[in-house]
Amino acid sequence: MMYNYSMQINCYFHSRYISGWSNTYRKNGNRCQINYGSTSLFGFFSQDNVQIGDTIIKNQTFTEITKEGGMNLFLAEFDGIMGLGFTEISVGNVTPIWHNMAKQGVVDKKVFSFWLNRDPLAEEGGQIVFGGVDPTHFKGKHTFVPLTQKGFWQLEMEDFFIGNRSTGDVPLIILFY
Repeated sequence: MMYNYSMQINCYFHSRYISGWSNTYRKNGNRCQINYGSTSLFGFFSQDNVQIGDTIIKNQTFTEITKEGGMNLFLAEFDGIMGLGFTEISVGNVTPIWHNMAKQGVVDKKVFSFWLNRDPLAEEGGQIVFGGVDPTHFKGKHTFVPLTQKGFWQLEMEDFFIGNRSTGDVPLIILFY
């Protein structure tokens, strides 16, 4: 989400949020820095209603990015980053949008799922479903496993197969940010 004054040139090439156009915007203004791997994003918190498809999440706090450090958003094929982590690891202890969706009852189930298209030439690159799964994109049954560290989508695995081939009989810890 880019802010509407003193914008970096990158902001002109992407969709951006302009708080002055919203009648549900609430100013927060606290500054923040979000670190992603080897880069950082700088900005300030704002609060507004957020719409994803037909779903409206009310009073969601988010960051309006004012500066990027090392990430060239000019070339990016996306307009922003939506975190799906836990409050325990969120910058400024902000409630992540997924938790607000569940708390506000705007999803059928407390589940979200991803489908990543393996065809690099396809028009649709993937899909995220909030509140369920799309049965056209999986076979079999889902297995739910406990997370191994509070605050992270982290789970323990004894082995990982690609096709019928084991990647090795070594315990693994898988961590999703």
